[in-house]
Amino acid sequence: PVMQQWSLSTAHDITTKTLVAETALGHPNGNTNLQGGWVNSSGTVVYAGYYGYSSVERFTLSTPWDISTKTRTSAFSTGTAGLHSLAVNSDETTLYIGNGGNSIKQYAMSTAGDLSTASYVTGKDNTSMSSNNRGMDLVADDFIVVTDTSDTLRFFKMSTPNDINSASQVGTITQSGVSSTCDSLSYVSGYLYASHINGYVRKFSFIGTMTGGPTYFQPTSQYH
Repeated sequence: PVMQQWSLSTAHDITTKTLVAETALGHPNGNTNLQGGWVNSSGTVVYAGYYGYSSVERFTLSTPWDISTKTRTSAFSTGTAGLHSLAVNSDETTLYIGNGGNSIKQYAMSTAGDLSTASYVTGKDNTSMSSNNRGMDLVADDFIVVTDTSDTLRFFKMSTPNDINSASQVGTITQSGVSSTCDSLSYVSGYLYASHINGYVRKFSFIGTMTGGPTYFQPTSQYH
């Protein structure tokens, strides 16, 4: 599998994108189906998830935001195929894995950022989470957004941070005018990016508050 890196000459303006690098990840088990990913806020850590065996790898980048400088540091596998998405909390102690059904499983890393110390904690099997989980990301340690094959974005608030079983749905957005399935989500500094299998990316702007209710996003005109 190949991971690509794009730069935006204007911050958060996806119309100014330029491909700057790509790198082969080379999963040690020969798994070529890269299905989910996560990058920390400083651009020094990348997690990559693979469909086969629901395996996840962690890489560090010696030069921030430069994927060509990656080094594989740890890995983890549930041993069961089906990973479609993943998310990691802010201090790298909690890993979420979403499968192609409606399940999100939560794992704890006893050593922060070390996938070899990951163990299963709990899971949420609930059709309200997603009819067919395709992508997810954390807006905060107590707030997660999930998408499905109907291209509905579902926002969930956790009454207990980092406890997926405490999540309750607080809002939805149905994407309109989309010609293909949304396959991944990424939240970055007040913007939510929804990637589609036809290669297009839609940007949503943060316009609300998480206090006592949903986080509100509105679609921008950017769909590229």
